[in-house]
Amino acid sequence: MKWKAAYAEVLADQNANSTANEDQQVVDDAFKSLLDVKPELAISAGIGAAFEFKVFMNAGKPYLYLKGHLVVGVGGGGGVAAELNIQQLWELVKFIRWSLECSDFRFLDWIEKTAFEHISFLLKILATSGASFESLMAKRAIELNEFWTSLTTAKTRVRDAAQKVLQNDQLFQLTPPAKAAILSILVEDSSALLGFEDPYRAIGAEAAIKILETVRSHRELVEILRRMGNEEGKGSIVDFKRNFSKLIRQRLFNSAQADRTFKWLEGLYA
Repeated sequence: MKWKAAYAEVLADQNANSTANEDQQVVDDAFKSLLDVKPELAISAGIGAAFEFKVFMNAGKPYLYLKGHLVVGVGGGGGVAAELNIQQLWELVKFIRWSLECSDFRFLDWIEKTAFEHISFLLKILATSGASFESLMAKRAIELNEFWTSLTTAKTRVRDAAQKVLQNDQLFQLTPPAKAAILSILVEDSSALLGFEDPYRAIGAEAAIKILETVRSHRELVEILRRMGNEEGKGSIVDFKRNFSKLIRQRLFNSAQADRTFKWLEGLYA
């Protein structure tokens, strides 16, 4: 099975003079291999075909289930489930992000809630730890939880998270829950912990607007703000208003990032 990498720039950069008879290798370059499914019997003719897939968690790791139905004579069918390797999972991360944008950040029924939460959790750690995707993928769910706890217990976690965010160039791949969780950290007030004026307010604001600049639709912003401070899921419109005020009005508009924030908002609502 291969899927069309429609999230990549290959579609936008297609040659206007290309034809349907171009070499098959060139065509395959626009596809990303997700999982090779090799049937035991080669079928040379058929009336029709269908395919479905689902992403789920098993033993703390993400799996992809593929179920094909080939209609030939009396019919036939089969299915296979396989653990995704590191390269395939990163392709899945990009595909999830693209799918969210295409669905205006609505529910994706082909990925289980636990799998989506796991991937969002993975992306949250990736953005704030500086760890490689490969090293995080080697950890099981319980190990990721322990690693996240070790990152977020220090009094300097706002500064530490902000520094990693500012060094990250893959923030646009984050899901709304991942962005919400990181923004919740960046707006924390460290003055009470350190006993004097908040020394991390400026760097927190700089990292926050860098994340927000990856938000390109009002719908995504709503999804993020309703989740800020809500570990159990999406909050209400009251949460949206409160977090909008806390993050944008109170924090960003009262920082050195005010002009940058206004420019981003102007483009978002244009």
